[in-house]
Amino acid sequence: MATRRINFDTLWQATKELYWPDGGDFITQRSIGTARSQQVFDSTGVISLERFSAIWQSLTTPQNSRWHSLKATVDELNEYQDVKDYFAELTRILFRARNAPTARFHAQQEVDAKSLGCTGNACLRVKPAQSGRGLNYQSTHVGDVWIAVDDEGSPDTIYHKRKMTAYKAVSMWGDRAPRCAKRAMEKNEIMEEHEYLHVVQPRSMGSYDPDRLDALGRRYESWEISIEDKEPILMKSGEESDGYFEQPYIYSRFTTNSQEEYGRGPAMWTLPANLTLQSMKRSTIKQGEKAHSPPLMSHALQFKGDGRGTFNMRSNAMNPGWLDASGTPRVRPFENGFKYEIGRDMMEDERNTIKDAHLVTLFQILIDNPQMTATEALIRAREKGALIGPPIGRQQSERLGPMITRELGILDRQGALPKPPPVLIEAGDEFDIEYESEATTMQREAEMSRVRVWFEDIELIKQVTGDPTVGLVVDGHEAGRWLSDARGIPPDIVTSQKDVDDQIKSMADAAKEAREAEQLPNEARAARDFAQAGAT
Repeated sequence: MATRRINFDTLWQATKELYWPDGGDFITQRSIGTARSQQVFDSTGVISLERFSAIWQSLTTPQNSRWHSLKATVDELNEYQDVKDYFAELTRILFRARNAPTARFHAQQEVDAKSLGCTGNACLRVKPAQSGRGLNYQSTHVGDVWIAVDDEGSPDTIYHKRKMTAYKAVSMWGDRAPRCAKRAMEKNEIMEEHEYLHVVQPRSMGSYDPDRLDALGRRYESWEISIEDKEPILMKSGEESDGYFEQPYIYSRFTTNSQEEYGRGPAMWTLPANLTLQSMKRSTIKQGEKAHSPPLMSHALQFKGDGRGTFNMRSNAMNPGWLDASGTPRVRPFENGFKYEIGRDMMEDERNTIKDAHLVTLFQILIDNPQMTATEALIRAREKGALIGPPIGRQQSERLGPMITRELGILDRQGALPKPPPVLIEAGDEFDIEYESEATTMQREAEMSRVRVWFEDIELIKQVTGDPTVGLVVDGHEAGRWLSDARGIPPDIVTSQKDVDDQIKSMADAAKEAREAEQLPNEARAARDFAQAGAT
């Protein structure tokens, strides 16, 4: 697996040097704390990657807003109030667990967003918190992770190589710690590091039995291996392997080639532009230094040796004899004739290419055009939705969906989730994810725009024809419900269709009783008059 990926490692190392110099290495091993920005002369790539990370998080997992909700896969079940309340509570529990200080969710999302922008790959490990309550997230360096994909092209096998000190290994495994760690502890070399391999892969269909209560009842098998000792680390049960109900490593890619397992990202696409930019900036710096401190030209016979000490370059220094009788200087600065404007324009072209690939220019439209009308802003929003739709869709299916499934599984086994309502249990239904981030809003903006224009057309027809029944072609309740979904309105504040029908029925019954109450005196008066006429 490492041999198959060697070309990617080389390319990722070159990309990382210019876009993320303080990130983890792939083929170069350097000591902690060493300077890593020697190749960066222009910081456009570094800053663009930082901004891409912020933009990507705001599009997919914004920190200060809810970016998804849960609902039943069968639409009819979502009309029941207890089902709505159940999924609303699940959503609240998920966001509360992610926002816990010990979870480190948003900090790890920031690292993974930079990894996606730089290498086109990111790996997030989701596991239970050490306290046994809640979740913990850990961004895993892509250079330490190798993957295999299933027949559908989705990553399902993870090989994670990591270094741990002897102290950490013994703290984690106790008496089951590998021999290399125990030897180091006996020598009091507690900070000596060793390499370990964590393998998580699907069980074969013949060995997996979901009804079993032991490790074979878990969909994924897990191995912890000491690379130095070349032997597996035993589990608490004495077995060599354990298991997971869900894949704990969430591996996602920005975009992929159909013939490759690993992804590619914006920094990899613009690496040639960045290399060109660094070369031009380096040349410009050299030319600028020569312009400010140019070499001096003089007749060779005027200097003794290398000329030092014969011509004083200090400020306000006197140099007698360095003008001829006509006042012409005997020493002149060298003029290279470099056109700085041309170099600046060429570098700006490369900078714009890098910014465009990292979505920076996409979000500078309102800044560059402050007088933009509402219609123009709407068109721009639709353009954004079209451009960011494909990569966002991949992240929702390859990263966020498996992550939410893993989170719910852990919280359920911790007993942190409420029991589902009976109607949901009887239907045997599961959950569906409704994404509500800014990215999905952009993607829906085109549909909402068409609906608004249709409403305006109907109102115009009503004014021109004078027909008040034209508006009946619009189903007001369904239109309101559709717009609430498109706008990402929380479902727990939207009245279900069942409750709306009950309210309509109650209103109709109340109106009927009012009419009957109004008619009752008239009927009583008519009966009295009829009785009096009969008596006479």
